[in-house]
Amino acid sequence: MHSASPDDETFLEGLDISAAGAVLLCTSKDDTNLSLALAIRDLYPTARLVISLSNVNLSHKIERELENCSVISPIEVAAPCFAASALHRGVIRAISHDGEPLALIQRGADIRSISILQLMEEARSESPALPECSAEDQPITLLRTTARHAVIDRYLFATLASIVLLFLGATTYFHYAMAMPWFSSLYFVVTTFCTVGYGDFSLRDSPDIVKLAGIFIMLASVTLTAGLFAILTNTLVQKRSDVLNGRRRYRMKDHVIICGLGHMALRMAECLRQMRINTLVIESDPDNPRLKELMALGIPYLISDATLERTLKDANLPAAHAVICAINDDLLNLQIGLAARALWPKVHLVLRVFDGTFAERVERYFHIHTALSASALSAPVFLAKALDSGALAILETKSGWWMLESRCDGTHSDQVDLPVSESLTLRQLAACVPGD
Repeated sequence: MHSASPDDETFLEGLDISAAGAVLLCTSKDDTNLSLALAIRDLYPTARLVISLSNVNLSHKIERELENCSVISPIEVAAPCFAASALHRGVIRAISHDGEPLALIQRGADIRSISILQLMEEARSESPALPECSAEDQPITLLRTTARHAVIDRYLFATLASIVLLFLGATTYFHYAMAMPWFSSLYFVVTTFCTVGYGDFSLRDSPDIVKLAGIFIMLASVTLTAGLFAILTNTLVQKRSDVLNGRRRYRMKDHVIICGLGHMALRMAECLRQMRINTLVIESDPDNPRLKELMALGIPYLISDATLERTLKDANLPAAHAVICAINDDLLNLQIGLAARALWPKVHLVLRVFDGTFAERVERYFHIHTALSASALSAPVFLAKALDSGALAILETKSGWWMLESRCDGTHSDQVDLPVSESLTLRQLAACVPGD
């Protein structure tokens, strides 16, 4: 154990890294990880490096430039697992193999219960259905639903009511004052109101009181028509503005709701879009720069506070497939999850929790379906890359440690191999010893 500041590169000179199998650089700062990696490469050119970088595009470029180096983005590792967990229960890992997104699903405690699910094949078929929750998974919750009444613009209502009353009153008046049939009287009122005046009916020889009634209708038509068009124009502009600014009510079905729009949430939305799953993002900050990226992807979003019941209703929560709470705040994610479940108890919840142990406790005590930690999901991948550059991940089970890797025909190993698909296998690294 050597204690030193990661920003201080002088401590590297006192380390004998040449005998190490690999060096893992996993600080929270990308520039520190890259700086240390280059410094180690200067001192030990053949040392194997495993670097953590949150910038996905940069990580791929660095991996191509540096030999004997694996660059891993925790976001790239964790986001597909969150996306897959929103569609299926029991997901323990989501990987990309030969360009195909795959999910590892464990249905039981035994290692042989692990199976591979091709997410794109699921997306091409009907929407994946989550299994029903057991009685203990569904806590008793009182659902209080309130009817959502349509909000009517009082000015629009007053204008339309005035027009209707004017038509009824004027039609009745001219029916008796000019001895017109009812329909002819209505026709005359409409043509006068619309200032058409075909000339088939005229007030030229009518008494002055009748002419005053005609003048009143024409003046009223100008006022009411101007008011009506002003209200309708304002409504259309407001609706258009709400759509552009992400403030509207959605009627989507079988969609996944993502609360929060950070780097991780954006990557989750991209994964779900690749799987052809309808996705809706709720973000409270209208100035979030990632909204432009979301618009470029064609993914709808809602600018509002996800903790509010009104927001979840606007996102059509009862028709949603799942809700992913991906804000950079564990308590806020828990608050949103509990609010969503109170509104719709059957919703499938996936929470982002930073600490792996806390995530397990949240699942157990709050009956959350899935609580995942990005760091806990990424750590096995870093360890796998340190042991074998071709490995995909390491899984910890009751029977021991297993490495997920591609199957190579014609190769034999002393370790126990467990095929999970035609192209992937689990290789046992170490068995658990009773009492360990």
